[in-house]
Amino acid sequence: QSYFLCVGTTWMQEILPLIISGGDPASVESLPNWDRVPWLEETRASILQLEERPSPRMLTTHLHYDMMPLSFFQAKPKVNLSQSLELGSHSY
Repeated sequence: QSYFLCVGTTWMQEILPLIISGGDPASVESLPNWDRVPWLEETRASILQLEERPSPRMLTTHLHYDMMPLSFFQAKPKVNLSQSLELGSHSY
């Protein structure tokens, strides 16, 4: 059995929309977090029309920073890097 502590991703998906909306809770109560801050790797990202969303756009990904497309770096994005920390693995 393995135990993992995921640090930051879900928390950021909840907190960033609140900050951007000036603390308005309607911003997090009206949409599930996977629609507010969608995962790029998820097939749903293609139907959410991410390019048409108003700026600033908030996206989540497990892609390594150097795997992002060149256009990502040309846009000068603000990036928050969250990491997962494995607390321990045990085999029985």
